[in-house]
Amino acid sequence: MRGGKLARRYAQALAELAAERGLLESIVAGAQLVGEVLQQEPSLVWALADERVPLEERLSRLRELFGDRLPPLFHHFFRLVLTKGRAPILPEICTEIPHAADRLQGVVEADVTVAKPLPEDQQEALRLRLEELTGQTVRLVVQEDPSLLGGVVVRMGDLVLDGSVATRLKRLEAQLRN
Repeated sequence: MRGGKLARRYAQALAELAAERGLLESIVAGAQLVGEVLQQEPSLVWALADERVPLEERLSRLRELFGDRLPPLFHHFFRLVLTKGRAPILPEICTEIPHAADRLQGVVEADVTVAKPLPEDQQEALRLRLEELTGQTVRLVVQEDPSLLGGVVVRMGDLVLDGSVATRLKRLEAQLRN
């Protein structure tokens, strides 16, 4: 099984357990903290994965590093991840936890690409329209790409809505060639 799928499974399991216990927000915050630390110290991942070092010693290192900044559930999760030999995918798991929490809460992320900055009122109108279309709560992540020339491209999971001027021009060109 690829690391991405496995990371999603671990993240989903932790998010579901955290939601049952009312700890979802603190688990998401903890995942962001752990993810940042692992990104700044990539050698820590390999130190945690080193099975020549006793499990309790590796867990002790995590307790020293994060202490009370993480809920106990997260420390139990560390034990599971290290016991199963999944330390190398821990950064991926931490990245996936907020997405798993969003899925549990019915929130979908929409990647919106625009040619120039989109005013707040237009962003809100787009968000509301996407919520209408999907029946879910939508969080917009807006990026600029001047090569679009104008219009907007929206990506939500497998759904792509391309209303960019560049795409319209390509379609027009293809029609004229035929």
